[in-house]
Amino acid sequence: DFFPPWLGTTRAGAVANPINLGLERDVGRVAYMLEKTRAKVLILEKAFSSLAAEVKRVRPAVQVAFIDDAGGDFDWPGQMQRARSAPPARQEREAASLDAPFQMIFTSGTTGLPKAVVQRHGMVADALCLAEHFQFRADDVWMCVLPFFHVNAQYTSFFPALAAGGRLVLFEKFSASRFFPAMRAEGVSHVSVVPSLLTRLLAHGVPGPAERPPTLRFIICGAAPLAAQLHRAVM
Repeated sequence: DFFPPWLGTTRAGAVANPINLGLERDVGRVAYMLEKTRAKVLILEKAFSSLAAEVKRVRPAVQVAFIDDAGGDFDWPGQMQRARSAPPARQEREAASLDAPFQMIFTSGTTGLPKAVVQRHGMVADALCLAEHFQFRADDVWMCVLPFFHVNAQYTSFFPALAAGGRLVLFEKFSASRFFPAMRAEGVSHVSVVPSLLTRLLAHGVPGPAERPPTLRFIICGAAPLAAQLHRAVM
């Protein structure tokens, strides 16, 4: 459900702003993010309806759409159903400039209020080029254990898989106990993580190289420095 509004926003020539509503239950912080990005529409699940109501109270101009309910300011599920049944639109569009904004991602806000970082289409182009750099193939399988409001999941999993025509296996929530069993069950060839997840895997127990899925070719780690000791312990 995340991908149609995220990619559709880009297709429409607008700018997306994925935020972590699971952690941003403080309506003040959400309203702050909407104000900073000048957002016009908030798309979310019905489970966050109480948050949506509070947002409407403090920012009444923002339209609300629920991806799993016909309520809100417009019927998102109904419009999605009509779009699926309609013939594909053949519209000539001018290619976006590499310098044009693609989305805004907020920092974690550990040292103050979160800051919106503008990301441009050039970053998407770079992510698509990873498929060529790493020689990804159409029969490769990516396992994505990171959230999609996080740049790592987007740029090292989704876009490379899209460029190679591969398959993406999604985790709703990271689980150290399911990490390697899911790899083996799905024939995973690539996974992208951050150092803190490697620490959790190590605490749970990491199988030796001989016991790991034979399809696994890359474990990509980013977003923070990877200590040499942690790298040696996992590998």
